[in-house]
Amino acid sequence: ARGLPLLVALLLLQNYTGTLSLFTLPYSCPLHLSSYTDKLWWAGCLLAFLVKIPLYGVHLWLPKAHVEAPVAGSIVLAAVLLKLGGYGMIRIVVILDPLTKDLSYPFLIFALWGVIITG
Repeated sequence: ARGLPLLVALLLLQNYTGTLSLFTLPYSCPLHLSSYTDKLWWAGCLLAFLVKIPLYGVHLWLPKAHVEAPVAGSIVLAAVLLKLGGYGMIRIVVILDPLTKDLSYPFLIFALWGVIITG
């Protein structure tokens, strides 16, 4: 269920551009992202990676998992989640750049709210 928005977004990207290669994607047909569905597509991509980062509001089970897991399991869990989420978000944001300038503020507010709540 967590990866479904990303899967749908990637399938739409492949259908629209004809490729999923991150090397050739910037050189394929330009993305004209201005409609409401494009904004939902951008949010679906970003939400999938916010779950993997882990952002406080979407990953409430993570502190409990780190407490109950052995040290090696906790390190692997944190390393895989943080790196996969961060790298994926960087790559998707570069591809969906026109919408990032307009739609990043709600996610920044959500992240800052998580900092306040956890602090």
